[in-house]
Amino acid sequence: MLGLRKLADGAESISVLHAGSLTTTFQKRLAPDFERRTGLHAEGEGRGSVANAKLIAAGVKTPDVFLSADVTVTRDLMQQNPGIVSWYASFATTRMVIAYSKMSAFGMHFAQAAEGKRHWYDVLRETGMRIGRTDPAIDPKGYRTLIVTKLAERLYRIPNLGSTLFVSDRNSDQTMTDEAILVRLEQGEIDAAFVYGVEATIRNLATIELDPRINLGDPHFASAYAKASVTIDGVVRTGEPIGYAYTIPTHAANARGGAAFLAYLVSPEGRAILDGAGLQSQTPRYFGDLNRVPTELRAPGLR
Repeated sequence: MLGLRKLADGAESISVLHAGSLTTTFQKRLAPDFERRTGLHAEGEGRGSVANAKLIAAGVKTPDVFLSADVTVTRDLMQQNPGIVSWYASFATTRMVIAYSKMSAFGMHFAQAAEGKRHWYDVLRETGMRIGRTDPAIDPKGYRTLIVTKLAERLYRIPNLGSTLFVSDRNSDQTMTDEAILVRLEQGEIDAAFVYGVEATIRNLATIELDPRINLGDPHFASAYAKASVTIDGVVRTGEPIGYAYTIPTHAANARGGAAFLAYLVSPEGRAILDGAGLQSQTPRYFGDLNRVPTELRAPGLR
């Protein structure tokens, strides 16, 4: 490929701004395999998708590829900034789970909950429980955690479960970055956290599976998910099946390289890595100005 940016060592470089939940999958599997197959170097930067979208909208970040953990975040970015993003596509889904530390003092109780011998919400309400979650103002997993809890309140008829577990929506004693949550779980500095299945799989975390009626991972329960919502900083977030999205910003310096990376991402090889990491890859569905979608991405099936 001609005209791509060059690194000092001569390798072609592509910048990927991605959801924090994809950090390990990107660094350990996607980027190395992509470079091995294509000779192109993909440089990743991960954080909450809402925060990333705000950086793109403000012109602070202009990546070649934006991978979001929420389709609606990318949709809103496009609708509010049509000169910055003109199209996007959904490409994968996952589910919410509760990950717990094997070093936790509550480890036996968590294991019993994982086996269905205890209720997870009873274990999380035990005195001294240290819970980790991301900030709902900057990360979709953060507001999805609150939505899952609201759905659990309805399903199990437990009033005020959310306020009992979290105290407040943005409790600074609990909210932290994706990577901090995973590291602190592994080191036993927190007892449990609400994470995505992809994070639990790629880091080999012990987990408690949530009922499909509340885990935001089953499209069959979309109407049930929609009954719960939260408002963060004046923005209403409504429950819906989790969906990851990608796009190439209009002013990307290396749009051709970005298209090459996305073509790999939705190829059989890329999808195999996503599936192996705990995501469920999907045939991409495109939205927005379809005429702006790179031709390299039309082969998998533009619709």
